[in-house]
Order: sequence, then C-alpha cells, then structure tokens
Amino acid sequence: MIDTIRWEIEPRCNLKCKHCFVADTEYGYATTSLENGLRYVEKLHKLGIKTIVFSTREPLLYDRLNVLIKRAKQYDMSVTIVTNGTLLDDIELSRTLIESGVDEVFISIEGITISSNDYIRGKGTLARVLNGLINLERCAKEREKLVRVFIQMSINQLNVVEGSDMPNFFNGLPIDGLIISAIGASGNAAKNRGIILSQGSDKYIACCKTIVEKYLELKPKNYILGFKSLSPYDVVLINHEYGTNLCPSMPGCSAMNGTYSLLPSGEIIPCISLKEQLPVSLMIPNILEIEEKDYSRIFSPYLVKMRDEMKAHMEDCEPCFLQNECCLCPAGLHHMDQLLVAKKACQRARDRFLEMLAHVEQNPAMYYIDFSRTKVVCQNGELLLSRFFSEGMKIEDTFTAPFGEELYRLSSQHKNILAIAIETGVMVHDIIQSCALLICRGFGRIKKYDSCRN
Repeated sequence: MIDTIRWEIEPRCNLKCKHCFVADTEYGYATTSLENGLRYVEKLHKLGIKTIVFSTREPLLYDRLNVLIKRAKQYDMSVTIVTNGTLLDDIELSRTLIESGVDEVFISIEGITISSNDYIRGKGTLARVLNGLINLERCAKEREKLVRVFIQMSINQLNVVEGSDMPNFFNGLPIDGLIISAIGASGNAAKNRGIILSQGSDKYIACCKTIVEKYLELKPKNYILGFKSLSPYDVVLINHEYGTNLCPSMPGCSAMNGTYSLLPSGEIIPCISLKEQLPVSLMIPNILEIEEKDYSRIFSPYLVKMRDEMKAHMEDCEPCFLQNECCLCPAGLHHMDQLLVAKKACQRARDRFLEMLAHVEQNPAMYYIDFSRTKVVCQNGELLLSRFFSEGMKIEDTFTAPFGEELYRLSSQHKNILAIAIETGVMVHDIIQSCALLICRGFGRIKKYDSCRN
C-alpha cells in the first residue's frame, strides 16, 4: 500500500546549490494554483495517502503552502517540509508555518563554517539558516506546537575536515536530529564533481566514525544521530566498534519501495530523478484522473522495468545474495561514470556484508532482532513488515523463511540470535545468515548498547 507522496510543489528555488541533485534550471511547469493544490490534497486523502512530504526545489516559495498544510491536517495527514531553511529567516513565515500544523521540518546545512557551507549553498546562507532555526523554536513555543526539526548534511570534500566539531556544534542548536548523507553525481552536483566525496571511500567512513565518537562524548545529547548514506554493513560494524545502536538507513530505492513524487502539474512519477528517463510507452497519469482502486498498481509496470534495467546494467545482480538490500540508484545507472562507480560499490558491499556476517557469526549472543518499531503481520511463514523512516517515508518489507513466525515470537521475548537458533532447532549458520540480513535492514540491536538510537 502506498501511503506517502513527495510533492514537488514549486518549480523554483531561491538558491543554486552546487551539490543539488536536480539542475538549477526550471522544470518548465507553472506553479500549482491554490485551487488545484486543494484538489490534489483532497484526492491524496481519497487515495489513502497518510503523509505528504513537500520537497525538492524550495517549497516555502509557494505563498499559500500554509493553506494546503491546514487542509491536509483536517484530513489527519502528516506533513513534512524539506527546505533549504533560508526563508525561515523571516519570523513571520516561520510563525505561519508553525501555525499551519506542520509535523516535521528537514533543513539542509552543508558545513558548520561559513567557508564550507556558503561555498556550496551561497553567501550568507549559514547565518540565515541558523536564525531560521531560532525562529522556528521561538514560534513553536509561542503557539505551544510540537514540531520536529531535523538537519540534513552531506559529507563532502569541504566539510570532511569538520567531523570532530560537528556533534558539539549541532548539540547547541534547537533540533531533534542530525541526518548525515552523501552527494550523488546528478543535477548540479554532476557539474561540480570536485566537492563530491564517495560514501564508500575510506575518507568518508573515517569522518562518520569521528562524528559517532564525538557524539558519544556529548553530555547531554540533545538530538538523535542518523546516517542516511552509510551502507547497512558499515553501520553494523560501527555499532560494534563504538557500542552504539545506530539504525541502518532506508534500504534501496524509495520509488521501488512505494514513495512517489507529485509534480506541480499534477502528474505523478516514481522519482524526480527519473523524470527524463520515463519511457514514452508509459503514460503519466494526472492525480485527478486516477481511480482509487488503481492507485496502488499504477506504477507496477515501471517499477518492474526499473528492476529489469538494473539487472541488465549490472550483470551480477541476478545471482547476488544482497538483491533485497541493494542501495543502488536506478537513475544513476543511466550514466556510464555512475555505472562504474556502482560496480565498485557492489563489490565493496559484498565484501563488507561478508565481514559483517563473520562478526555476527562470532558473536550471536550479542545480537537481538528488534521489531518493536515495526508493524508485523505473520502470513503463511512470511513476515510482512511495515516501518517508517526519515522524511515520513514508510517501507513495506517481506521476510521469508520457514522459521519466520517462530523468529518473530522469540524475538518478542527478547531472546538473542543464538537462543533463537537453539530453541527453533534451526541450524545456527542458517538462522544467523537470515538474521544478518534483517540486521542490515535495520532490525538488529545490541542489547547492552543504547546510545545513538535513531
């Protein structure tokens, strides 16, 4: 069931960030009229959408955004804003946003110094964002509103040297969480490759480890820490090294997992990054023309096509034991340089998974399977799993194994992997391999470690 929509409500942005995954040219769409915007909200409600994420370009440029948010809240929908944060420097806009009832605000910062952030985002942007955070906090207290505020920051060639100072810097800001990510080579970033730092590079991993180490030293910790771009295998190994319980980021492609994008025109596409790659044979429906009964199936042919294309580009996909844990971007595979990067990333992922698996096999009593933040339905030996990630995204997952229901029952009793294997009578090696894949998907926990849980 699809219940989250990314609404690209504005074709404009007030910045030209060097790292942006879309180009700084406009899409060619007119801004959505308020009348149509209200119709879209009503239609999304009828289609069963529970979460709207206003994102891409700059949604706060839409001058009646508060009206759409209020209408969505009347339908008990959750609303998230993904913004560059500079416009929140205006106290009245911040107040209007808070009063609208928005649930979450994700704000981008690309460095903790003027030199690193402003080089990428533009002169004066860091100061404006920091003031915007103060405005949000002030207005939320004035109106007694609960709004969760998160900072998103990519590790790049400029700010990688700031890793040791980042945790303390953000601990002094009125935020609920810090999400670390990486820059992909698309949009404006493709023209500014000098700032890109590969998320699988030793330099990137070292910076993330430094952030974790310094974060653990904070007393108190005023925000949660998460990593959006670290491979799940790296997260597991970092957890073991530092005694943390970081949760791996959302696995795979958001489009393949059922989070689609609504354009200003009313068209729906699987992902904004795939806009130029949609086949002519697949008509893009307008949201007002979609029948409720058809919505959940509307993009299934295209999603199958994306999977097939990935396998065609990556000849090693079909036999790979990490197919369901793959984090490759289908849009990026259309570019040869990205394809080469992807193949290197694949080999590294396999190597790191085997390293992680060996670690779990050596320490099965340390690890627990944790479904506490997940809706679980047992059905014919399968576990149907539903959980939420950052930016309101819901992921539906399936775990298939002969011992699936027993694993769920025993994990609910807080038994470790070794105890589960013994009690079920399943070969220890078999259950550990299955549990290792669940750990990679974010269902693993080291009981004695509680810090850094996101």
